[in-house]
Amino acid sequence: MTTQNIIYEQPLNEIIRTCLRLEHSFKQVTHSLSEPSAWDSRLALSGIFNIMTILDRPDLKNKLTKELQRHHDNLSKLVHLPKVDTTRLQTVLNNIHQTMQAMLKMPGKLYSPLQNAAFLDHVRLQLQSGVSNIESSLFRYWLHLPAAHRIQQLTHCYQSFEVIEQAVRLLLSMLRESNAPKLQIATKGFYETSLDPKMNCQLISVTLKTNLPVYPEISVGRHHVCVRFLESTGDGQPIPVETDIDFGLTLGVL
Repeated sequence: MTTQNIIYEQPLNEIIRTCLRLEHSFKQVTHSLSEPSAWDSRLALSGIFNIMTILDRPDLKNKLTKELQRHHDNLSKLVHLPKVDTTRLQTVLNNIHQTMQAMLKMPGKLYSPLQNAAFLDHVRLQLQSGVSNIESSLFRYWLHLPAAHRIQQLTHCYQSFEVIEQAVRLLLSMLRESNAPKLQIATKGFYETSLDPKMNCQLISVTLKTNLPVYPEISVGRHHVCVRFLESTGDGQPIPVETDIDFGLTLGVL
């Protein structure tokens, strides 16, 4: 049986941290939309509200667009380099350009197409006020509608995030694919290395085999990164690992 890996990621700036939060909510919604139960619809709706909360920032569209433009400019410099897959590179550049143009055409906040959804506004206000579905008659009624109706309505709402989801997917995939994992050894459970200040590292990834009963604690300074491995005990108290640990380290740089 093939041993699987688990990847732990540590963002190094606010925009990548925001992208990871959005990615998590996107996955939550898409997974929940594939299931018919009322609890799955609640989970999908919770994910949609999380996305709306994250996107409710007037500066986010500008920051994401600037980040995409920066990657576009940097990647454009690679076109004439030898051994570069120009076909694949051009595809990535076109995807970035199309996504930027689509974002720039979006008026107002990134989630503005949902602001006219009376049902969402009502339920979101109820939940923000601490009202449960027992006290919110509309929400309780909606949860008991046929699954097909709930899924259709949620899917329609979720499709409003298509452009921003594409932008997040592009940014994270470019970072994750910018470097391959390098095998490292944490001596007695601890590893430390310096970061080149000229290198624009935005994401640290630690890859471990799932059959190892340990997990990493990643800390990043201005010029270094430290990884300390811990073992979880039955009572939940972590214990520092005292043995050598093999792991993969990836520096997401663009």
